[in-house]
Amino acid sequence: MKTLIIKQNIKQRKFEENFIEIQSKIQYAIKKQYEMVIFPSNCITGVFVGDLIKDNKIKEDILSYNEKIKKLAKEIYVVWGNLYEKSQSILIAKDNEFYVINKKNRNQRFFDESHFYEEGENQRTLLLNNEKITIGFDVISDEFAISFGNDEIGKEKIIPQNGIYINHFGCENYNKNVIVFDGMVQVNCNGTIVLRHDKLESSIIDAEEKIDRNHTLLDTIIFALQEFDNQVFQKRFNWIIGLSGGLDSTISAALLCLAFDKYRVIGYNMATKYNTNSTKNIAKKLAEKLGIQYREGNITKLVEATSGVLSDYGYEEYSDLTMQNIQARIRGHLLSSFASIENGVIVNNGNKVETALGYATMYGDMIGAISPLADLTKVSLFELAKEINKVMNDEIIPSDLLPQEDMTWIQKPSAELQSNQFDPMKWFYHDYIVEHLNKSFTINEFLEMYLNQTLPQEVEKWIEYHGLDDSQKFVDDIKWVVNTMNRNKYKLLQAPPILSLSSSTFGSDVNVIQGEQENKEFNRLISEILNKN
Repeated sequence: MKTLIIKQNIKQRKFEENFIEIQSKIQYAIKKQYEMVIFPSNCITGVFVGDLIKDNKIKEDILSYNEKIKKLAKEIYVVWGNLYEKSQSILIAKDNEFYVINKKNRNQRFFDESHFYEEGENQRTLLLNNEKITIGFDVISDEFAISFGNDEIGKEKIIPQNGIYINHFGCENYNKNVIVFDGMVQVNCNGTIVLRHDKLESSIIDAEEKIDRNHTLLDTIIFALQEFDNQVFQKRFNWIIGLSGGLDSTISAALLCLAFDKYRVIGYNMATKYNTNSTKNIAKKLAEKLGIQYREGNITKLVEATSGVLSDYGYEEYSDLTMQNIQARIRGHLLSSFASIENGVIVNNGNKVETALGYATMYGDMIGAISPLADLTKVSLFELAKEINKVMNDEIIPSDLLPQEDMTWIQKPSAELQSNQFDPMKWFYHDYIVEHLNKSFTINEFLEMYLNQTLPQEVEKWIEYHGLDDSQKFVDDIKWVVNTMNRNKYKLLQAPPILSLSSSTFGSDVNVIQGEQENKEFNRLISEILNKN
């Protein structure tokens, strides 16, 4: 059957806008004499509709589009995904033919579908134009199949051996997570890929074309920033960024310039007496290369004024940590003030390891409208930096900020909030734990692998590199990681929205349970590790 596949950038909750796009593509398919046109799942509403469908008037509006699409299905099969009665469904219409396939509910992170929808059979085998076709969600079938997904980036997809797979396409926000759906289209013949397209762009695809187009991590982040900016702010605001001269803020600034007009990006260096000339120069040179507005100053006067006010309240002495937090909060206060003056919103620069450990100051470096790096470990950022430099054809991200071949640093990661301060994280090793925790293993399973000597060789290498091959030092470090994460989980609830790029995002969702948690198995494994050696 001559088939047209529509890769449509579906706008979350923009029902009429999505329908107008669908209508034009059906008319195009008819004009070009296709026998079938396929649209993604949830192509009217987007995936995350939430409690809107509990409003009967809104629900009736959503359902009305099914009738509108049916009327357009003249002499062509139109296949689309939308709400039908009380279920997420795939609908097929042509003239007087009409079929409905209701989805089984998915109940996992980001998806609590049983709360909103009734469950269905998930797939059906139909005879269309005398062709036997199995149609549904995540279809596994020996027959020719058309399989639909609504899988976020980073999630493995279920693709039939023979037939067409089409994923939902767009960027949607759900609670405090910003989620990208890649809209992947793939056609397989006996397990061989004939066509593959997951480039983050709207497309009209003939199922018989030969296509191989893929997105990169950089593509994903730029697409998400642009969509978030358009959906939430309607492109009305400037983007404000604190430029410390470190790797994270340097990458964030480059991403903003790749996503938006450089004239919408304003960078600020807010130095104290602890900031080195090296990082200040990196920030200034970066702004010059990117061509963005840039302002620099010193916040020492505000730090001293805060100390004076504290003295007025009887606080003459306090810890170094208090002084570090004071500086971080002053920077957050200033960025907020700059944003107000410049009609802007702030981008958060925190990475995944910092987010997981809560290595950030509330109302200081934790502020922001979105956190585009919070699902990327430092190691991931090393690779992203190289990709940015390649795309921009310049060393935008200085090599001094990246680890050298012998794992030494010219500019070692530091918050620069006190003299000779360096980040406490053990890079590569802690990155591995954070990246795989609750995705590949639990913390207890990680300890069991250590005990059984079944950790991957790359992890063993970093354990040795950081001097943790002594069992007591290994135990002390892993306890620090676990205790720090548990102690700081309350921060996740107040962190900015995170661009989620994996299933192991450390975000403020249902998995956040605050405070210390009893873990007898963890304690038993720790004892066994110490006793074994």
